[in-house]
Amino acid sequence: NDFVLDAIGDLGLTGSVTIYNTVYSWIDAWSFQAKGGTSAVNLNWVANQDETYHTQLDNMDLADPATLKIAIDMYVILGIRADHALVLPVNLMNTLDWVAGYLAEGRAEAPEAAAWFDGVEAALDVLMTQVSEANEYAAGLQKAYDRAGTPEEKAAVRALADDLNDALYE
Repeated sequence: NDFVLDAIGDLGLTGSVTIYNTVYSWIDAWSFQAKGGTSAVNLNWVANQDETYHTQLDNMDLADPATLKIAIDMYVILGIRADHALVLPVNLMNTLDWVAGYLAEGRAEAPEAAAWFDGVEAALDVLMTQVSEANEYAAGLQKAYDRAGTPEEKAAVRALADDLNDALYE
């Protein structure tokens, strides 16, 4: 996810902080999602973390202030950039590549289900094409916005970007 990697780099933490884009939605905050809320997870796993994870030692008093500062700084940067982005910076291609890899493994393990895998892979190909086209369109909108010389031209491009954001996220 280049959006997050750029923020990590801007904090001077490339190589020290990494990201992992999960495909599944299981997190400890699942109960918030059930109530219609959202949550974000920072996994700052260090040596011996399993000994304190979800025990009486898993509390804010024992949290490392430096790690919390990194998480807060990163989310401030991400929030500001997302708020000011012409098109919201989400690229699903890594997730779709992950799905494709697991489908290939599954096909090898269950050759008798070849017809099912054919159908799923065909649907995945369509989705990958659509995501790629959306990414290219978003990049084109950004270039058009950057080239726009008048407020009216910028407003016209922003209207197209708003339509894309609505299509992608509503």
